[in-house]
Amino acid sequence: MQIKCSGCATAIAVPPNAAGKKVQCPKCKAVLAVPGGPAAGNLIANCPHCSKRMQVPAAAAGKKVACPSCKQPFAVPTGGSAGSSAPAGSSAPAGTAKSQPVAARVAGSPAGATAPAASAASPDFFDDLVSDTDFSSLPSAPNAKKGMGGLAIPTGDGESKKRPASYYRKPGMFAIIAASVNIFAFLSMAIYECVTVGRELGSAGIFAIPFMIQIGIWAFFNIAANAHAVIGGRNVLKRTGMGSGTLTSGELFIAPLLLNAVFCLNAFENEGASENPWLLPIITGCIFVAYNWPASIWLSITLSGNQAKIDFDEYDSGELDELAEKLVNSVSGGGH
Repeated sequence: MQIKCSGCATAIAVPPNAAGKKVQCPKCKAVLAVPGGPAAGNLIANCPHCSKRMQVPAAAAGKKVACPSCKQPFAVPTGGSAGSSAPAGSSAPAGTAKSQPVAARVAGSPAGATAPAASAASPDFFDDLVSDTDFSSLPSAPNAKKGMGGLAIPTGDGESKKRPASYYRKPGMFAIIAASVNIFAFLSMAIYECVTVGRELGSAGIFAIPFMIQIGIWAFFNIAANAHAVIGGRNVLKRTGMGSGTLTSGELFIAPLLLNAVFCLNAFENEGASENPWLLPIITGCIFVAYNWPASIWLSITLSGNQAKIDFDEYDSGELDELAEKLVNSVSGGGH
């Protein structure tokens, strides 16, 4: 069991046979009295899964607590037939520990009260877990969540653990850089086409206005799409928007095709007038693919699977119900 030093608040592990004796804090050397029995008004409960013996506040009766040792939840009895109560510091018999939790009324309880049998657990697992206040008098347990008095609520299997933020930092930054280069390329190409056509037509440049409008519309929508890709990459980097990151992956995938459309159109028009009109489209196409498609594929892989939904906290109601059922089944062994 554990006690807390009154001088430096250090949690000290002491053997059960130290109950009622005095120990010295290994940190501040203060002499402490080990409680000889449970605190007044508390209950003694045995975990039905690992036989861990613990104190729980009377307010936790009838509710579910998580064992600080094995992290499995069980219902604290509220009443029923009398049961045996082992002395403080002893462990529950192996034959009965796995069948039901055992609780005994401690000092301050009505005369004659003994350990009641476990009551049926409520199916509303998330509604009847004890609150932080109920655990305020419990000792701290190793590796338990802070603020829960040493008793942590289980979080299910390993899949529910989030990946570190650094996992999304590099693909998000790569997407932002690729989309920014695309914006610069679209803008430069639109200006170049308009200036070139205007110079070739000279005084008749007014006839090129419809073409310039088309180029402007093409550039505007593609620049807008890549501006959204920049935002989507930032959302992935910050883990604030999985949907926009998925859309960004598609935008980066088709960006080389749209970027190279102008060069392909020029090559098609000059196919008879130039010796190698398709050389430039091939080179520029390879350049655009070289930085857009890796960013797109990286984002797609990063955001695929259920783990990404856990990392981004994005579920619909059906998926939440499925996760809740999976959690309950994992902690109750498939029971109800």
